[in-house]
Amino acid sequence: MRLSVLDQSTASKGRAQDTAIRETLELARYCDALGYHRYWVSEHHNSGSIVGTAPEVLMAAIAAITPRIRIGSAGVMLPHYSALKVAEQFRVLEAIAPGRIDLGIGRAPGSDQMTSYALNPNPQNVHDQFPRQVQELQHWVSGTPLPEGHPFKTVVAQPTGPSSPDIWILGSSDYGAQLAAYFALAKIIPNRSPRFASGRWRPIRKNKRCTSSKPANAQSSIVDKASVCRSYLPRKPSARILLRRWRLPKSCAARPLSDLQNRSPRD
Repeated sequence: MRLSVLDQSTASKGRAQDTAIRETLELARYCDALGYHRYWVSEHHNSGSIVGTAPEVLMAAIAAITPRIRIGSAGVMLPHYSALKVAEQFRVLEAIAPGRIDLGIGRAPGSDQMTSYALNPNPQNVHDQFPRQVQELQHWVSGTPLPEGHPFKTVVAQPTGPSSPDIWILGSSDYGAQLAAYFALAKIIPNRSPRFASGRWRPIRKNKRCTSSKPANAQSSIVDKASVCRSYLPRKPSARILLRRWRLPKSCAARPLSDLQNRSPRD
């Protein structure tokens, strides 16, 4: 079993919020020394208790002080940002820590509606554009050209290099699961989700657009089990999430986006 950590950089009552960021760095170094497999940091905004607002910055700092552990975002809320800018940030992270970067992305606001508007003052149809953003992000992060006719086909996310971050789709809905299967991406579902409790993995296992009803590479069981803990001694985790990684045929990622774009993200 591989153990990993999700750190939300939670602030403690009576202590300055910036202390939580330094504690995240110290805990990451400690987990690296203990042999933990992954260390992921979250993105929340305008919260008095969760102060990790910039996972890409925090990941760079963790990469600089750890030699081995994988580092990831859980996640970057993609509708707030340009897919190209996120790809460039994570290409830089990959250059800092080659082979150690995970890019977890989600479409939730990570905050209240007003704060979401402050982050992105042009929020029209952001959820409808999410599949297109994921497609562009996947191409830019991996360094593969966008399809013929795409307006950004000549745009390259730099720096380029021999390795690429692994992309994960975060979320608990069937829509997110189908999107992950469509692009043959990894998927993470929190254990608080009803779909987790009921074992509803059908959208990934039996995606109608794919030729296989089972994950490729035969990774059909738990790959990582992450214990979420803000204390320095991981003896009593405050929560647990389960990471399951399913790989589908790469041919799925090349299919048209029409079906996903015509579906509501709330389905």
